[in-house]
Amino acid sequence: MKVILRLVVVALFAATVRAETRPVSLFYLTETPDSVRSFMAHSGKIGLLVPMWYTADANGLVSGGPNPLVMEVAQQEHLPVMPIVVAAGKDAFHTLLGNPTGQKAMIAALIRESKDRGYTGFQFDFEDISWTDRDALSALVKTTADALHAEGLKLSIATVPNAPGYPGKGGFAKWILRGLARRV
Repeated sequence: MKVILRLVVVALFAATVRAETRPVSLFYLTETPDSVRSFMAHSGKIGLLVPMWYTADANGLVSGGPNPLVMEVAQQEHLPVMPIVVAAGKDAFHTLLGNPTGQKAMIAALIRESKDRGYTGFQFDFEDISWTDRDALSALVKTTADALHAEGLKLSIATVPNAPGYPGKGGFAKWILRGLARRV
């Protein structure tokens, strides 16, 4: 009997360790009907829902909101939700980086939305930004992460690295470089 009990304990421990080390499957949700249908069909296989629901402008005004049907399913599935916040354009984002009052307003809105909606936090998805804004972006990420972490929330970031003067591989990287060349 002791041998069987030990085997059960070892099996439960092994299953727990495996479950904790499994990679999380993210689902990036857009507002298109196909994306929502795909989410509905596969919600039980998703580890983290990352919907594209929010935008921040140059003054830190955060706009957008959840799809009620998607949120209902996510809550039924006990699925963590970490929405994306995007910039309202490259010029607006550049302005926001130099606007401490706007940054504070944005951060406060992200915390409020997370608490009100039950989000685990937010993901920054700032693309097509100038490489010269690198340090300002890093400072914004640190300030936002510190504020969210103090509230028990998380911050992730999706951004496209690009060395000045080098387009990298693929059409997207070349598009980014052309945008930089027009601004510099």
